[in-house]
Amino acid sequence: MKVSLNELSGHPANERIYEPTDLEDLIESISDNDLLEPIVITKERRIISGHRRYAAMVKLGRNHCEARVIKPKNEIITLIEHNRH
Repeated sequence: MKVSLNELSGHPANERIYEPTDLEDLIESISDNDLLEPIVITKERRIISGHRRYAAMVKLGRNHCEARVIKPKNEIITLIEHNRH
């Protein structure tokens, strides 16, 4: 499903769990190849997986992206599991 980037919000636990990283390679990849994996979000439009992809698309000036909606039993566990790789 296509969603507006303005509708999305980062999961508050993401900043506590993960350190900020350089986005330049990801920005270049998305610019060259578009988004290869959709962002994973809750029905409330909270990002579970794809915080870096989201940030890169915002820096590129994109307005929309592909997203996959899931209903996690535990958002924190799901966020960690989705971001293992």
